[in-house]
Amino acid sequence: LVFGIAQTINTSNYVYFIALNEVLELEKMGGGGVMEDFVNEITRLHRGQGYDILWRDTLQIPSLPSYFTMVKDKTGGLFRMAVRFMGSCSGRKEDLEELLGLCDDLAVYFQVRDDWINLAGEEYQAKKGYAEDIEEGKFSYPIVLYLNDPSTTKKDQLLNILKQRTRDVELKKYAVKILDESGFLEKAREKCILVKSQISQRITKLGGNEILEGLMSKLEEQIEKEEGKKVAKLEGYKRVEST
Repeated sequence: LVFGIAQTINTSNYVYFIALNEVLELEKMGGGGVMEDFVNEITRLHRGQGYDILWRDTLQIPSLPSYFTMVKDKTGGLFRMAVRFMGSCSGRKEDLEELLGLCDDLAVYFQVRDDWINLAGEEYQAKKGYAEDIEEGKFSYPIVLYLNDPSTTKKDQLLNILKQRTRDVELKKYAVKILDESGFLEKAREKCILVKSQISQRITKLGGNEILEGLMSKLEEQIEKEEGKKVAKLEGYKRVEST
């Protein structure tokens, strides 16, 4: 810790009230309903974060529906808040439900993509460390998938590694190997592809948005780059074995 727990909590609470004051000013300027939007979405955000922490600290395995509810609450909160604010301030809410659906899809894509890259992305790991989510004991998407599948055989081993919050690279590599060899890293990748397709359909339905489409393409490029590295490495291993 740089500043200590007390200073961190006090400062974060202070920033919340600065934001709250900005919302009050927005409501005074004619943004009717923005205060309610702010309270509702901040409440959902903290509830989602709370579930994430609860599962990690008590080693409770979340169901897949619970995982996605948590993601939409935690990761989607700020997306939805921005959309609701624009609707409340403009008075135009005819596309609100479709836009909120887009927010939820973006939340799922961002979170599942982040979970996948954390375990499979070499470039990410070079910057932030190897399999950080396992070190934190986090129930990320590939892990939740694996632990909820009745056919998997190494649940106890994976849970034990999560419980340890280990920094041992070899132990973390073993956990990633369990997920990779059983196909659950690939299943997480397939989920990214599916949700990206849903996002593209929603953007088209809403009239198109070149900036958002460009952002999604950029995010997808990073995954494809990581996949290319993995394929190249496997081909290298095969060439060595054949000589």
